[in-house]
Amino acid sequence: MHKRRELRQQIGADTAEFDAEIEDIRDLLKITAEMYGYDNIYLVSPEGDELLALHPRRKGRTNYRTGPEADTELGRSIVQALDSQETILSASVPFVGADDPAAFLTKCIVQEDVTLGVIVFQLGQTAIEKIVANYAGLGETGEIQLVGRVGDEIRLMMPTRLDPSGNFSQNLKVNSPGARRLGKVVTEADGTDSGTDYRGIPTLAVWRQIPSFGWWVIVKIDSEEVY
Repeated sequence: MHKRRELRQQIGADTAEFDAEIEDIRDLLKITAEMYGYDNIYLVSPEGDELLALHPRRKGRTNYRTGPEADTELGRSIVQALDSQETILSASVPFVGADDPAAFLTKCIVQEDVTLGVIVFQLGQTAIEKIVANYAGLGETGEIQLVGRVGDEIRLMMPTRLDPSGNFSQNLKVNSPGARRLGKVVTEADGTDSGTDYRGIPTLAVWRQIPSFGWWVIVKIDSEEVY
């Protein structure tokens, strides 16, 4: 990608020569998307220019710092990842060009302390539901929650089994009174907890972090069903 960055600076990102140079990685990205269920994959320069979208959504390329998508979850995730050098996980929200809500996992590409850009994985609702909608062995009240953390904010990634119409895209502060359990979850890699959930009902919960995605998976069930 370092070579491609130099080429882009020399000839511009909208030339046929640049397109030919970067197309040789499209097949690799396609295999990756099919293997992990990503709806799309983007490569973006340190300046915010879109270098490649596995599935282009428009003619021409855009800049995610200054263009029309700067104020979308995708644009904000890209800028935040570039500025913080951290892996960023967005909320799952409606997205232009996608049939279902989408979340974005954005990771910096760094070589020899030089930021070459970011790679963005777009996760559609189907891919995320494969994680949270498997209720095998969870009885009538068991459910799976998927959460992420960005700074001091907790992001709820998907609706839950018991509250499918809830405001899952809201962000909660780590130390807020209404986020006692979730605040504990995102400060520990793995753990267990007994206490009330978001419905105010006593539950038992166990969670585990997925470091490569920056997510925590919480499995919980009503205490009454267990005992």
